[in-house]
Parts: sequence; C-alpha cells; structure tokens
Amino acid sequence: MHFHKRTLLSVATLGMLAVSVVLMVVWVRNSNHSSINTNEFLCTTRTVTTIQPKDIHADGSLVLDFKMKRITLQYEIKTKDNGIKILYRDVYMKNLHRTAPGVYTFEVSQVKAF
Repeated sequence: MHFHKRTLLSVATLGMLAVSVVLMVVWVRNSNHSSINTNEFLCTTRTVTTIQPKDIHADGSLVLDFKMKRITLQYEIKTKDNGIKILYRDVYMKNLHRTAPGVYTFEVSQVKAF
C-alpha cells in the first residue's frame, strides 16, 4: 500500500507539471501574436465633432499608417456662417518606438498641408 501512494503522488506531480508546461507554451504563443509589428500597422477612424462655443462642425477621418510612417488628417470643417473649409494634412513620423502595449512615441519629421 505504501508504494501505491508514492506512485500515485509521483504520477499526479508529473501530470500537474506537464499541464503547467503546456499552459505556459500556449500563453507564450498567444502573447507573441498580440504584439503589433509597427512596420505593418494601419488604423483608420472616422469622426464627427462639434465645437459648441465657436459653432464649428468637423467631419472627417484620421489614418495612422506605421508602414509609411505617417498620420493623415482629412476633415471638412463647417463654420457658423456656413463656410466650408477642407483640412488635409500629412504628418510624417520618425523614431517610432513602442513604450508599452498600445502606447507609441515618435518625433514629427515633416508636416505637409494641402
């Protein structure tokens, strides 16, 4: 009876060790897939904004492209006197760094206004 308990304890310990190794491998693989390669990241968003004190309405989009290292702003701005102005800017980045998950820092190298 004594050897049976020792064998059962050894099998249970090795089983828990094997399960923990498998879970660790799965966790490492999933954490590698969640990281973003900054050379291929592209994000677009559409926004509609109203600034109440000046009665300005802005409607447009923002494109964040890490492959081309640029941020593109395209907005149509309507003022209270129904004047329409088009805002189009390309902001080029340099020294792009990922400081934390989802947090990036960069320097502005050039801004082109169209």
